[in-house]
Amino acid sequence: MIDGNAKRHWQVFESLYTKPLRHYTGVLKSKHQSTVIEEVRHKTIKLVDSTTISLCLSLFSWAKFRTTKGGLKIHTCWDDSLALPDIINITEAPTHDVKSHPQRIFPKGTIVVEDRGYFDFALMASRCAADNYFVTCIKDNTIYEVVSERPLPAGVDQHISIDEEIALTSTKAIERGMGDYALRRIAVYDAEKDKTIEILTNNFDWKASTIAAL
Repeated sequence: MIDGNAKRHWQVFESLYTKPLRHYTGVLKSKHQSTVIEEVRHKTIKLVDSTTISLCLSLFSWAKFRTTKGGLKIHTCWDDSLALPDIINITEAPTHDVKSHPQRIFPKGTIVVEDRGYFDFALMASRCAADNYFVTCIKDNTIYEVVSERPLPAGVDQHISIDEEIALTSTKAIERGMGDYALRRIAVYDAEKDKTIEILTNNFDWKASTIAAL
């Protein structure tokens, strides 16, 4: 069995997962119980992240990660309405997150939530052009100018300290196409972690608290 799986093409395993997933999509969506963010109810939300799995290098010599350590990386795109991943890609452990997913652009209106490992100007520009909404953490070294301050709601959402429109001004951002798009920067206090998180998005319609919740 092990030898058979070693010689079997990966597409066999892909079809074993994706065909039942497509068949039961309607049932899964109707049965799924999750915390609903009211303003984006009925929207397609994709949560993208990766995890590195350590492997014994003496047993898995093909998975060399560091000098004495083996590993692989699992890149997952989680469909929030299904409560299941609909895309899984397994790569060598050193593979950068932003280069990992076979599908990086989604149908119009899709919300993509991901961490700063996927922070890439060319990807942002492609998402903007495809009318994908992204919500991500801004990198500390990001160069930008504040275009305007957006008013904060009085007496509510006190965990939101900044809501502003910005323009990316670095040479790399402009070369990658982001000079054509305005972005929104939101700073939100996370009480559980006792830290302020800076969020970047290309959506200007939702409340800041909705973006923070995402």
